[in-house]
Amino acid sequence: MNHEQERIQQILHRYDEILASMADPSIVSDGARYLKLTKELSDLEPVVQRIHDKERVTKELQDARELHTAEQDEEMRQMAAEEVASLEAELESINYDLEDLLAVKDPKDERSVIMEIRAGAGGEEAALFVGEKKRPSLWATFIKCIPLLL
Repeated sequence: MNHEQERIQQILHRYDEILASMADPSIVSDGARYLKLTKELSDLEPVVQRIHDKERVTKELQDARELHTAEQDEEMRQMAAEEVASLEAELESINYDLEDLLAVKDPKDERSVIMEIRAGAGGEEAALFVGEKKRPSLWATFIKCIPLLL
């Protein structure tokens, strides 16, 4: 078993553990622990979903390949070949998504950031540059705050 398969098995095992733990009344009554588990569960759900998608597509691909090799009718072979090509593309997309999802996350990624942007040396041109960089973030903040003002 390679490293990726071991990691997938660990994730599936942890997902099942969390689901079982969330059914325990003592954990539900402990708000902090329950919140931590729900956060971890929400982080794992997209990964588990893609793992299940990969298993499903792999099985369908295997069946389509068997149909393609075993079928005598040329029209059915052509349909099976098209299905194989489609499933291979979908499997490639799933593998790409899984690669991103399985990448080790930096715990600092979820933290907020305060960024100071100001003009340095360069005079008016530097000030224009800073204004151009700052404007989109101001609009985004304004758009997010509109519902709060209503």
